[in-house]
Amino acid sequence: MQRRRHGLLRRLYSASRANRPRRSMAPFYTQDDDPTVNASADANFLASLIKNHIASIRTTVLASYSSAKFELLWPYDVNFETCY
Repeated sequence: MQRRRHGLLRRLYSASRANRPRRSMAPFYTQDDDPTVNASADANFLASLIKNHIASIRTTVLASYSSAKFELLWPYDVNFETCY
């Protein structure tokens, strides 16, 4: 599961070359990793990538199905304070 998430983030990161930082990103492997590395720049960048990706999916679906409803479900482990 961890590799799958990392691969998705890598693809999203590669897809937004214009907005990405000009340095290596800090690695985030578990929910216990510190998101405030680089003054939260990397965490905020990844969050905006996910937000924009979901917004584009939502826009595309609504173009065909105007009454569609959406719910964003985060992975189960993000709701816990410590890693298993």
